Amino acid sequence: MTQSSRWLRPRRLPGRIGPIGVVRLVLVHMVIAVAIVAAANGLVAGLIGGTLAAVLLALLLGRYNGRWLTDTIVLWARYRRRAGRGAPTPDPRLAALRYLSPTLTVQNVAGPDGPLGVADDGTGWFAVLELRKPHGDNATTAPVPITRLMAIADDAEVAGVQFQVVTQTTGGVPVAWVAVRVDARQLAESFVGTPEYTVNVPAVMAEMVRRVGRALARRGVAARTLDADRLLAALAHSCDLAPGGQPAAEERWREWRSRRLAHTCFWVRSWPDPRRAGELFAAIRAMSLPSTSIGITVAPRGKEADLRCVVRIATPHAGNEDATTQLLRVSRGYGAEMFRLDGEHALGVYASAPTGGGMA
Repeated sequence: MTQSSRWLRPRRLPGRIGPIGVVRLVLVHMVIAVAIVAAANGLVAGLIGGTLAAVLLALLLGRYNGRWLTDTIVLWARYRRRAGRGAPTPDPRLAALRYLSPTLTVQNVAGPDGPLGVADDGTGWFAVLELRKPHGDNATTAPVPITRLMAIADDAEVAGVQFQVVTQTTGGVPVAWVAVRVDARQLAESFVGTPEYTVNVPAVMAEMVRRVGRALARRGVAARTLDADRLLAALAHSCDLAPGGQPAAEERWREWRSRRLAHTCFWVRSWPDPRRAGELFAAIRAMSLPSTSIGITVAPRGKEADLRCVVRIATPHAGNEDATTQLLRVSRGYGAEMFRLDGEHALGVYASAPTGGGMA
């Protein structure tokens, strides 16, 4: 089995029996047991218990647009909380980006080739390298050595290191980035029981960026590290955020709207044959759309690799549904399944930008 086959094959998620989570299954059995007990205590108690059980079972087992109904309710509550958020800041680009990540900060640290921009979004830290040859000589073959990135993550001295490769085409102009991210939660959990231990995050980020730069150079891929100013510019460009004025963007249930375009995000739920994955991404980039973005995040998870992909398409507001139909048709033609991230498009925009897969 090839390395890519190992990454792309389906894996059983922990805490699940088939498609149903263990907690959900236990709750279903508890509801049924309570209904049986109520029925044994008389007609009235049985009717009340049966009615409540039916409602609870409908909530626990109901599905809506490919999600559990309870998950949809939680998503709706989070979606409503995100409405209109964004903290003020003197930099108009950062102010616009805070519509996606309210606590985002970016600062320069000492990097391998000068100042290195490191961003902190409250859930982790990330830095970015911009590639000079986005798609190489062969449009179906990514120039980034994914296997080498995984080896770098495995060899990292701290936990929570992951990498993201983003390819974006806007107005026919391609650009690509490699983002290095350290997950704050995984890093903290790795030091449970050793509270006196501290991590120099800027030094870790600089070292990871240096290793990635060397790996890219060995493959003949030129890249430059981004300082804080260029990192902000790259994020604003990728997210289609125009600084200045209010509001910078608006999240809707079925799309995320910048001032120019409507962005729709999809999660690759089912991968095609590994030999066709590159062809699928090339076909998506070739779609006649104002902008497409593909963010692939790889992270070590024990002996295996966690591979996630978010695809974002952007169209004029009136062409959103037609573009969605086209994308789904293209993905099915290559044997892939896309899941539309309704209620999470702001998170999808952020995850498909060079953030290291943040908030995905």
